[in-house]
Parts: sequence; structure tokens; C-alpha cells
Amino acid sequence: MMLAQKQNFMNQFYKKYHYSIQKYQITDLLFFLFLYPFSTSYGNEQFSFDSRFLPSGYNYSLNSNLPPEGEYLVDIYINKIKKESAIIPFYIKGNKLVPCLSKEKLSSLGININNNDNAECAETSKAGISNISFEFSSLRLFIAVPKNLLSEIDKISSKDIDNGIHALFFNYQVNTRLANNKNRYDYISVSPNINYFSWRLRNRFEFNQNNDKKTWERNYTYLEKSFYDKKLNLIVGESYTSSNVYNNYSFTGISVSTDTDMYTPSEIDYTPEIHGVADSDSQIIVRQGNTIIINESVPAGPFSFPITNLMYTGGQLNVEITDIYGNKKQYTVSNSSLPVMRKAGLMVYNFISGKLTKKNSEDGDFFAQGDINYGTHYNSTLFGGYQFSKNYFNLSTGIGTDLGFSGAWLLNVSRSNFKDKNGYNINLQQNTQLRPFNAGVNFDYIYRKKGYVELSGIGWHGNLYNQLKNSFSLSLSKSLDKYGNFSLDYNKIKYWDNAYDSNSMSIRYFFKFMRAMITTNYSLNKYQSYEKKDKRFSINISLPLTKDYGHISSNYSFSNANTGTATSSVGVNGSFFNDARLNWNIQQNRTTRNNGYTDNTSYIATSYASPYGVFTGSYSGSNKYSSQFYSALGGIVLHSDGVAFTQKAGDTSALVRIDNISDIKIGNTPGVYTGYNGFALIPHLQPFKKNTILINDKGIPDDIALANIKKQVIPSRGAIVKVKFDAKKGNNILFKLTTKDGKTPPLGAIAHEKNGKQINTGIVDDDGMLYMSGLSGAGIINVTWNGKVCSFPFSEKDISSKQLSVVNKQCNRPENSGD
Repeated sequence: MMLAQKQNFMNQFYKKYHYSIQKYQITDLLFFLFLYPFSTSYGNEQFSFDSRFLPSGYNYSLNSNLPPEGEYLVDIYINKIKKESAIIPFYIKGNKLVPCLSKEKLSSLGININNNDNAECAETSKAGISNISFEFSSLRLFIAVPKNLLSEIDKISSKDIDNGIHALFFNYQVNTRLANNKNRYDYISVSPNINYFSWRLRNRFEFNQNNDKKTWERNYTYLEKSFYDKKLNLIVGESYTSSNVYNNYSFTGISVSTDTDMYTPSEIDYTPEIHGVADSDSQIIVRQGNTIIINESVPAGPFSFPITNLMYTGGQLNVEITDIYGNKKQYTVSNSSLPVMRKAGLMVYNFISGKLTKKNSEDGDFFAQGDINYGTHYNSTLFGGYQFSKNYFNLSTGIGTDLGFSGAWLLNVSRSNFKDKNGYNINLQQNTQLRPFNAGVNFDYIYRKKGYVELSGIGWHGNLYNQLKNSFSLSLSKSLDKYGNFSLDYNKIKYWDNAYDSNSMSIRYFFKFMRAMITTNYSLNKYQSYEKKDKRFSINISLPLTKDYGHISSNYSFSNANTGTATSSVGVNGSFFNDARLNWNIQQNRTTRNNGYTDNTSYIATSYASPYGVFTGSYSGSNKYSSQFYSALGGIVLHSDGVAFTQKAGDTSALVRIDNISDIKIGNTPGVYTGYNGFALIPHLQPFKKNTILINDKGIPDDIALANIKKQVIPSRGAIVKVKFDAKKGNNILFKLTTKDGKTPPLGAIAHEKNGKQINTGIVDDDGMLYMSGLSGAGIINVTWNGKVCSFPFSEKDISSKQLSVVNKQCNRPENSGD
């Protein structure tokens, strides 16, 4: 290759992969050593090695075919499935390099060792681990583990939870709407919040101004704390009830409830159990499609297997029983679920005590509420609850069960007593996923005896006017594969006084034609208060125009009703920048009524997501009116390292810091870049789950080197976790070193340069080439090997080039260093 081509190849290869090397403080030159022989002596057979082969702390020249002991960054595979990359200590045993795996490390990999082996390096062979092999050429560690030693790898312990930083932070939203240049409406929302250890204080205040009328109110104030080991969440103050049995209400008091986010999906989500009878010693194989998720031997008699395998994704299971004579029996297990259903043996509860807010109770009456869900065996969940307040009591009980091919069914019966009124409520639900037909069926039926009063109704003294009698809803969905999707929804509601009875039906068909996405919809609505049925047909067409520069789409919609009103709209919308932080929309609407009146409306809107907030503006107008709207949404975080102006913080978020370096893209949220002081807020994380914080390396300037572009955090609920990425700002340079006697420092010699608190390191290759990154200004680089040392200076002139260039330097030994 030509020299320019070689250097360009090295540059691109280095920029793509050097972050993972720096993560473990292994110099960038290690990476270059693998690449450089190909770029300078292409086609020659010379010694080279993968940069990751060198363990941390390795500081002598290489002169052996046997890999040295030390710590290596390796990819770990459990039963041929990659689990993680980690630094593992290795030592020489016999004539090979073997890993040092502690009991704690094995546990973090999901491997259970049930002995008292607390040594630094556990005796894996005695623990039952069948085979461990290390593939040195690719730095892959393979561990073969019997199934009985495997636990759920995604399970998280309390010591893994990050409660985040102490912080005072504010979320704000400011809206202004101006109609016809005279009528003005202003809205301001401010949420001052405090995080202290695992305690969360949450507040929200709102200000409204409609022309001259002004109101200011507090929405809520509450204190919250999570207890991970107990899997519960505590709230004291003003909040909302949360229940699978009852509707939700606002209250002031105390709530203790199971936090389902603290469980992994396989711990809490319902999955079926496989039951059967083996006539003799038999092999049981359970498949989902072509994937085997259970392969076990059982003795003669009844058997039962809970489906806990992480490979199970729901749907039909095929069970095969093979006895000792080779005879086979096969049957199919279908399953469906409902939100109330839980894993067998798991209990989920919620208990609340306090006062109802006045909008639910005229006098703010005291009330108490509790509900429990318990997953039983035989694919069922039992649930029930109670509510009581002044002159009011409600008791509810129910069951959700999976009946196989006919789907999941729920039956819930509640009875209420309020003063002289009493009644009951019956709810029957069904959900069936007919996966062989790519179809789903759901219905929900409620019957309510007159006299039944919900808790929210006691504020109206149990007024039975306009009380629900029954309701029925049915939903059908069918995938037509390449021909699109079809769905039908039907709803019927009836009241005891017939005042607000209604029927509605909607038929929807979605399909693609070439690049266009087309949705058609027909709806029919009948209301008791209107004699005429409302019939509507609509069609919506969306056509992507480009995806090369931004994302631009055109859209057209048309709607026609039997009332004589027809509406059409045509427009174009899109986004700019790779993360779609700038969005825009232009629409032209036309409405024609049966009296001949026609209204034309124009609409234009744009929004921009910046590191400091999201800003929106829009304008709409016709020949009779105009409207302008402006909005700003953001946050301010005060913490031990200063102040960060950010986008609005979600319930759980991460504050990312890259040492005073701005404009670095973090994650996928539009507009999330590091600000002027190097801070950025990732607004939405999943509590008690593994969240990956990823830096977009495409936008990193050439003069910035990051030790790592990916980190993982497990935040508690409401936490703001701080994630710091170490960065070096400076140029990258390749030195060609010679000593005073014309020789070169040996392969493996260590170079280091100190710039304040930052230490830059590198390793010399077998041609005396030294790659250094993050160099700025002028300084001295020291090179050491086998107790010997030499040094050389560099200047701004040496590192001024933006391209990777080779600079010749003589490395001189101090007089007292010896030979």
C-alpha cells in the first residue's frame, strides 16, 4: 500500500476500536502494534500480536511464546452464549494460562456454587463446572456449566443498586397561547425535587392565567423510598392509588406496595406450567417452534415443569414424552395471559391508608384500601381487595386463569355498601392469542346492579343517577402478513336511566403499497341523546420522501361523515440531524359542511431539542382566526459538582459528565449532548434494571480520546445516577524512537507523560514506534524497560498536525541510569 493509504487505513481502524482498549488503561499503542506491521511491511512475515494480549501492569519486553500472567480483557461465554466482557486475572498452571474466578464472580455470571469455597480463585472442578477453556488468539473464555448450576443471570442484588447522587433539581414547563392576537393563556408548571440517599421528595406547582384570571395551586407533595430486598415501595404524602382491582384515586396518606419493577420479567410475568404423566422413566422435551426450552428426564408418574427459561417468549408449546421403549406421546399447550396474572408462588400487594382528596370525597373522608394478587399453580392467579371509608365498604374477589386454546379468562365480583344502598359488580374478561392464525380476540363484560357505588361516588352521596348498568367491548385483530393488518372494535354501554346509552363500532385496515403506508377506517356511532347515527369513513396515506438528509414524509388524509361534513388535509413533515432533534410540520386543512360553508386552515409547527431543553412553536390561521403557541420544557440540576441545565428529568435519570467537553452525543434521546460544562442528562432510565449509557462515537472530535464509550448502571426508583467518562483532550502522534547509540528501545518498553492529573501512556513496538494520544502543549515523555530509562521532549510544533504523522525523536538516557 502507498504510505498515505496505510496511514488512512490505520486512522480509520484506530478510531473505530480504540475506546475499549483505553477503558482498561491499556495504551492506544497496543492497538496500533497489531495494525502497524500490516501497514508498514504488508506481505512480510513479521512478529505481531493483538494489543489486548498484554495484561495490565505488564512492563517488560516480550520474549516468550507463553502468555504472561496478569489481567486480561476477555469475552466470557457460558455454554457458548456470550454473557459479558470483563477483566479476569489469569495465572499459569502447568503449561497453560487459566482464569482466576472467585465465587462472587461466578455468581455474577449466573453460576451457583453451593460450597464454602471463599478462596480468591475458586476450585471450579470441585464445584461441578465441567470445562473451562481459554482461546488466547481471540481472548475468549468458554465456561461449560451444567444446567443445575445455572441461575437467572439477569437477577440483580441490592448491592448492585445505585441510589444516585444527592441533588436538588427542578423541572419546568412554560406554555403561552395567543388567539387572534388578543386572548392570551399562560401556563407554568414547576417541580422542585430533592434526592437524598434513597429518599425522594417530589412536588409540583401550577400557575394558570387566562386573560386577567390567575390561579396558583399545588398538585402534590410526597416522600418516597424503595426497599429493594423487600421488593416494596413506600409513599407518604399526596399521591394516587395503584391497584389491579380498583380504579385509581388521588389521596393524602401512606402507601406500601409491591414494586413490580424490582422483579425481572421471568420472576413476575405469568408463564404456564407443563403437567403430564410418564408411564415409565421418560425424556421430556418442550419446544417453542424449533427451540428446545426444556429437556429433562423424569421417573414414572406425574411430572410438572414451570416455564422459567428466558428463551420462552409466549405462545404455543409442543410437549414430547419418550419412554424407555422409544414410544412417543405428543401434545400441545397453548397459553394466554391477562395483566392481573402472576408467576406461580408470587404475591403482589398494595395497602393504602389516608384521606381522599376533596374531588373524590366532599369532606376528605378517611379511607383504607388493600389488594393482593397471588399466582397459584395450575396456571391461575387469585386476587381480591377491600375498601372502606365513612359509611362505605367494598369487598372484591376474583380469579384469572389460563385455559389453553380458549385463552385467559378473568372473573371478578365486587360488592359495595354505602349508607342504605348496596349492590354488586361482575366483570368477565377474556384474552386469546390465536398464534397459528396470527389473530387475537379480547372481550370485556361488566354488569352492575343498581345500588352499587364506587369509592369515587361517595363524594356525590351515592347519587344513582346516570349509573352504569352494563358494558360490553369486543376487539378482534388479524395479521394478513404482507397484505397488512385488520382489526375490529365494538363497544356497547347501557345505563339504568338510559340517558347516555351508546353503541360504537370501528373497522380498520392497514397495508403498504410500494413505499406508501395506508390506513382506512370505518366507524359507526349511536348515542341515546341523538336520533341519527354517526357514520364516518376515513383514509390516511403517508409516503416517505427521503431518508438521506433528515427524514421527510408527505401525508394526506380524508374523512367524510353522513352528517355532510368532509375534511381533508395535506402536508409534509420531517426532521433534521441524525438524532431528529429538529422537527417541523406544515399542513393545509379544508373542511366543508352540508350548509356549503368551507373553512381553510394553515398550520406550521417546529420543535427543537437542545441539551438545555425542548422548545416548540406553532402557528395556525384561517380567514377568521389565528393562533400562536410557544413552549419551553427543561430542567435544572444542582449537585456537588455544580449546576447543569438540562432537558426535563424523568422519574429516573442519569447525569453524564465528560470532563468539560461539550457537544458530545449521549444515547438516542434527541438533543441530548454534553453542555458547556460537560454535563448531559439522559432523562429516562428503567429503575432496578440494567441500563446502558452509550456515547455516540461518530461525533467525537479527533483531538479527544475517551477511555470508554459504554457504561452500565442499575438505578433505584427516582435516582439521578452520575456517570463519568474519562476523556483526554489532545492530539495523537506516532514517534519513531532511537537511542543515542542508534538502537531502539525494546518491544514492550513503557512510555508515560504526565500533564497535570492526566497521565498518558504508550508501549514501544519492535521497530521503536511509539503511539501516544491526548498530547497537548509541550512536555517530556519518559520510556522505561528492565530498570532502564530514557526521555525525550515534544513541542506544540510536533503535535500541531491534525493528521496522524510520524515524528523522529532521540530518546536520551540520563547519565545515572546505567547501561
